[in-house]
Amino acid sequence: MNEVSRVGGKLGFAAIAGAIAVGILAQFLYQPAIQPTADAPRAVGLNEACATGSRRGHIDLGDELRTSSGLRIWVRTPHNYNATTAYPLLVIFAPAGFDRHRSESFYNLTTEATRRGNIVAYSDHVSLSRRALELQSAVASTIEQGYCVDQRAIAYLGHSDGGSMAEGIPIFATKQLPVRAVVATAAGIAEDDLQGAKCPGIPAVLIIHNPADELFPDFGSGTAAWWANCARCTPIPDHSLVSGCRSFKGCAAGKSVTYCSSATPHRTFPKMVPQMLNFIENEELNVVARKHSAH
Repeated sequence: MNEVSRVGGKLGFAAIAGAIAVGILAQFLYQPAIQPTADAPRAVGLNEACATGSRRGHIDLGDELRTSSGLRIWVRTPHNYNATTAYPLLVIFAPAGFDRHRSESFYNLTTEATRRGNIVAYSDHVSLSRRALELQSAVASTIEQGYCVDQRAIAYLGHSDGGSMAEGIPIFATKQLPVRAVVATAAGIAEDDLQGAKCPGIPAVLIIHNPADELFPDFGSGTAAWWANCARCTPIPDHSLVSGCRSFKGCAAGKSVTYCSSATPHRTFPKMVPQMLNFIENEELNVVARKHSAH
């Protein structure tokens, strides 16, 4: 519990500041907007993975779901979603002050993510705490009950508080579906918050952070180093992480950790959507390759 309480406790003042700054921005700049979806490539997904009639989620139009604890989720599918085909799932956690609809507008990921064949889920923000981690950890399993999801290809993504959730759930939550990839930007988790935490078995982690972030300066590189240590990668000197993107080398088989130093202000989502989705997509392709090589 110590590590979780530090995420929700030691960082409490920063989290509150983030909630105020980003929450105000949410209210005045980001109005809810339903973004268009796109057709998924025919090659994406596992055909006939779910029985006909076993998944009743609405296709393309957006679906309002709730977890068993009442957390609201906004779900978007590829325009040509087939309820018997298992698709990759991208769970996107909201920054402080954003509900699920404003979150979709803020990230502006729906069209491109569905074009690549992902089911995309946006949940309402819940202030950082142990309870929040447990509440948000139920999002993926809730989606899987209503939609045909490839459980080998679930990814988490988030910015600010959302980034803290994307990283924190696999580390601290007690019950969750396995996650293949994590992308966290401007997250409020520092390396010190992770000391003593058990390493989760996530194959791929991408950390994007501005070293001069207004709320969480210098958090990202240390967090990336923690993930790299979990993946048994060769350490990278701190001075090598001052600009651009660096992938850690020598990682354990099937593991990948990348850190990107960004100049983006805290309240802005980095303009790196293609790179983020490529990172997730490459890991999913690796999953398929490993499966076929095992036969």
